[in-house]
Amino acid sequence: MLEDNELSDPNYVDWKRNLMPVLTAAKVKCVLTIEVPRSPNIKYGKKDKFIKWHKDDAMVRCCILVSMTNMLQQQHQGLSMSTNIMVSVREIFGEQNRTTRLFTIKDPVSIKMVEGTLVREHMLKMIAYLNELHVLGASYKMDIMLASLFKSFSAFMLNYMINRLEYDDVRAA
Repeated sequence: MLEDNELSDPNYVDWKRNLMPVLTAAKVKCVLTIEVPRSPNIKYGKKDKFIKWHKDDAMVRCCILVSMTNMLQQQHQGLSMSTNIMVSVREIFGEQNRTTRLFTIKDPVSIKMVEGTLVREHMLKMIAYLNELHVLGASYKMDIMLASLFKSFSAFMLNYMINRLEYDDVRAA
């Protein structure tokens, strides 16, 4: 599954969406969200937890590297932890997501249910949009606000994206 979804320039979102279920099925996804355990204190029985985390991290790291192009593998194989690899990949490909999010968020915000359409179909379409936004890492408040602006605010939006402003930065301005 990972080989069919090799990370390359334009498919970061799809790659991440396909990687996460694989890591979940292998029961190792938690290393991407759980803090690195401190050195084991044999006295308090934490050695097993420490060893398991590092074993799981090695598995996640391998899954991530195997699912990349050779060039990306070479760039990232020196990184010691899977979380470091994910941060690096997000930095490389994530910026394009910011623009994609702004265009993607317009769809669920502007779509209205068509008369005669089944509610279930409409809800499934909305869920698909929201899932896509989640994968893109949308911070719903700011992204919805930006997507709602007129085209005359395009210079502001460009400045927001280029300078990587965050919600607090914009609010303070």
